[in-house]
Amino acid sequence: PIAGDEVFTSTVEFKAGKKYSMFIADPYAPPATYMIEDNFVEPPRTNYGVRFINLCADIPSRFDVVSSRHGMLFSNVAYKEVRDFIYPTIPATSDTIFLKTAGTNTIISQVNTFSAGTQRVYTLYARGKTGVTGRTPSITFYTNR
Repeated sequence: PIAGDEVFTSTVEFKAGKKYSMFIADPYAPPATYMIEDNFVEPPRTNYGVRFINLCADIPSRFDVVSSRHGMLFSNVAYKEVRDFIYPTIPATSDTIFLKTAGTNTIISQVNTFSAGTQRVYTLYARGKTGVTGRTPSITFYTNR
């Protein structure tokens, strides 16, 4: 790294044969690592796997994650809370995934045209903070498998 580029340092312990996802998350300086095990199973051919992590330190910071094809996926998820993998069926057409304030219909953010792949596994996560330029709360995802 170039001098001045380092935000923080951290030490983590990995266990042989395990897979992990690691995030940098904390609402206040200094940030910290947040590491979770990728403990999914291979979905059946007609399904995909998905989990949710709330890394948005906003107030209120409890969220619901709702699919336009499957309805409620995860409810009332608090900051730094992880919901385990679930395995919905793959919809015939693309899906929209909504991040809503828990217990309401208030949409904070959404992923449009989410197209789950056969036996793929995804991590959805909320990030951002209200009132911080360029960091509006949002939902996004990455592929684990």
